[in-house]
Amino acid sequence: MKTGELIGWLFLSIVKFFFTPSLMIGAGNNFLSSWIISSIGASLGFVFFYYLGHYLFGYFNKNRKRKNPTKKKIKRLRFIMKRGPIGLFILTPILSVPIVAIIASRFFAHHKVIVPKFILGFFIWALILTSFSYLVKTNI
Repeated sequence: MKTGELIGWLFLSIVKFFFTPSLMIGAGNNFLSSWIISSIGASLGFVFFYYLGHYLFGYFNKNRKRKNPTKKKIKRLRFIMKRGPIGLFILTPILSVPIVAIIASRFFAHHKVIVPKFILGFFIWALILTSFSYLVKTNI
């Protein structure tokens, strides 16, 4: 695999993690490289956007006045807080990695091990998605 192709796969797994393992298997990459590249790309993207979101929320929260929350914001907050990090982890393949990372940095920054848990989660999700794609390709 060439460097440009590797970087492309890494960026694709950041933008749309759900499709990357399937596209890699379909492009002829082997199981192990598809799994590792998808996992590493999503993990790098999560770490970058998590800390970017953490910085931006800290900057903007310091410089704004508090407003009364609307009913829509209250419903959204209840939905996120009720499900917690596990609910966000389950939605990870459906949502994009940057969105998940920013939501995690906004609502779960007080969890000290949130980043390692999500990195482990990306490896698990990538294993599931890559296995499914490989089984579909080999008609098993």
